[in-house]
Amino acid sequence: MKKTFVYLSTFLVVLICSFSAQAQYSKGDLLINPGISFGGYYSGYVGSYTGIPGLSANVEYNVTDNIAVGGYLGFASRTYKGPGYKYGWTNIGFGARGIFHATEVLNDAFNGSMNSEKLDIYGGLSLGYETYTYNGDYSTYNYSTGGLILGGILGCRYMFNPAIGVFGEVGRGAFGALTLGVSFKL
Repeated sequence: MKKTFVYLSTFLVVLICSFSAQAQYSKGDLLINPGISFGGYYSGYVGSYTGIPGLSANVEYNVTDNIAVGGYLGFASRTYKGPGYKYGWTNIGFGARGIFHATEVLNDAFNGSMNSEKLDIYGGLSLGYETYTYNGDYSTYNYSTGGLILGGILGCRYMFNPAIGVFGEVGRGAFGALTLGVSFKL
């Protein structure tokens, strides 16, 4: 099941990137990227639940034409109900991330012709902190914990015009293995 999800996630990012290739970045550019995450450790439950999926937003500031730094924030929650039980959890994650915009480098390395004005293939790392709070029917099962998160990111962004686009990322996002969203370039 996990391999199938990884293959599907990779396929979706490649599909987003395969559009006929305004992601030309310059020092000082700012991007705001809200998204929704899929494939988190909470996604395999089958049953009656309500909640908020992994919602996240990240900000990227280009310190050079190819390198951006910024932060991210995410939130997710679920409540499960059944005969005689009710429990739920809430996650909050935040941290920093660094991105390398690689489209032009890939074009140079492989004599490619991807349109770097529209298509941005990127990779990066994130370092953050994630909290996990569990609340159940039985007070002995209520707890809160947290920990450091380190993860790699591989993504693709397609800009419809110089200010608005869409993105897909695989890797350790705010709470899932696949994050899809919208990009706003300021």
